[in-house]
Amino acid sequence: MKRGIISTLALTGLIALGCEKKTDVPVTPEVKSAGNSTGSEAAGALEKVEDAAKEGTAAAKDKAEATKDAAVAGATAVQSSIEVLIEKAKTAVKDRKFSDAESYIKQIQDLKAKLPEPAQSKIDAAIAEVTKLIESGKALKLPG
Repeated sequence: MKRGIISTLALTGLIALGCEKKTDVPVTPEVKSAGNSTGSEAAGALEKVEDAAKEGTAAAKDKAEATKDAAVAGATAVQSSIEVLIEKAKTAVKDRKFSDAESYIKQIQDLKAKLPEPAQSKIDAAIAEVTKLIESGKALKLPG
């Protein structure tokens, strides 16, 4: 008996749901205009976001380029300083001022770490050359 009542109630509920009356809402010119206006505003906002993203990307590229230029300028300045120190070291060896030459070598090694790896190996070759000159100069006995 309970099953019959429950089944009847369930069937009545389903019928009531199925018989729901649908009403179409007419689209008035005002609603259509408001929809178009909202769509246009959304499109405009999207364009502003795209423009801002492009500007942000361009600014990031400019910043990266400026950073790269600064790094190149810094590396060039370090390279120039190292070249001057190498010449000073060679001159010090010629003048038999070996401690001065060794001091220049130390300064060169400190600066070398600021350069990219390929440039560091070139500096290592120059340091090796000056170090050999220092060792040869120390080993050379002057008459007298």
